[in-house]
Amino acid sequence: MPRSLSVVLKTAERCNIDCDYCYFFHAGDASYLRHPKVISKKTLAAVTAFLREGIESLGIEELHIVFHGGEPMLQRRTDFDTMCSQFRELLAPSLRLLALGIQTNGTLIDDDWVDTFIRHDIQVGISLDGPRHINDAHRVDHRGRGTYDRTVRGLRRLQEAARTGRLAEEPGVLCVINPELPARQALAHLVDELGVKSMDFLLPDLNPDSVGDRDLRIFGPYLCELFDAWRTRQHEGVEIKIVSALMQRLSGRPSFLFDHVRDQADAGAFVAITISSDGSIAPDDSMRSTALWRRLPACNVREMRLEEFLSTPAMVDLLCARCQIPESCTGCIWEHVCGGGFGQTRWSADRGHNNPSVYCAALKEIYLHVAADLALRGAPRVFFQQALAGEMHGR
Repeated sequence: MPRSLSVVLKTAERCNIDCDYCYFFHAGDASYLRHPKVISKKTLAAVTAFLREGIESLGIEELHIVFHGGEPMLQRRTDFDTMCSQFRELLAPSLRLLALGIQTNGTLIDDDWVDTFIRHDIQVGISLDGPRHINDAHRVDHRGRGTYDRTVRGLRRLQEAARTGRLAEEPGVLCVINPELPARQALAHLVDELGVKSMDFLLPDLNPDSVGDRDLRIFGPYLCELFDAWRTRQHEGVEIKIVSALMQRLSGRPSFLFDHVRDQADAGAFVAITISSDGSIAPDDSMRSTALWRRLPACNVREMRLEEFLSTPAMVDLLCARCQIPESCTGCIWEHVCGGGFGQTRWSADRGHNNPSVYCAALKEIYLHVAADLALRGAPRVFFQQALAGEMHGR
């Protein structure tokens, strides 16, 4: 049974900008056209009841809700405010932890929205891909105009609220990797010019069915350069989530990102689901870019309990995949570190999960690079032995 549940809640299924690589609108899944543009109060009531029953019947201790889209700030601010109050009032008393977050392009942030984030202790993530010329090559509005200036304006408002102590945490930045911009320059822009301290760098959403003839080996040197650039700045308090996750995994500790586990019991301890604006339930939203998403049976919070959803063949299959090594990965020194790679980068229509990640070569390169760095800095040998054997400590 899950101890921790992560929910991506699609409060708005339209967006005020039009990123050309968007996994939600441009990856072949058009279900959003059949869903309400914004989640209704009735659906929110059903979502709350669904989560409350699941928390109580399964004994869930931690609930992480991330408001997502589309662009979640297209929801009316007053309705967003009411929704957060409802979750705090009806769900928090049964939990050890209720964490609320939002992932936004930041272009709609004003002082009233900042006050709302403060009031409900919302952790804010801003999507921004680097300097203006890099960001605006792909992140444009529906008139083809760049969004960098508007996003940075929203980021600055949040940073000022954090600087003055009104916002509990500094906003983080989510950056989709663009190899055209060297990793050191991308990091320098975020840290030196924008003052960002917490960030993540995402590999593009590609899988065996969509990769085509792209040569993804270029991401190996990029990740290594990113790691080295972080090393020179770690004393500045800079955190890069993918780097932290790599270091945890390769020093024999579990990681939220590299979530390969030894057995299904561990796989089921942390579960991620997506709830759409119509109340539809699906697995982790990262799988939306795969053909698996279009094969999922219809499930809805109005008709199914959480425990029933977690027992559906699709969810059981996804949980099992976390503790299964693809056949071609057997014997690889890193097989127990990554288990074949991130789920959304290994699933194909003909072989399911039984593929290595399309980023296999790049992952091997960064694993070796980080392991060598840790070894040179005196990491205990037993940590590496445990990591390579798939044994984790510090759970």
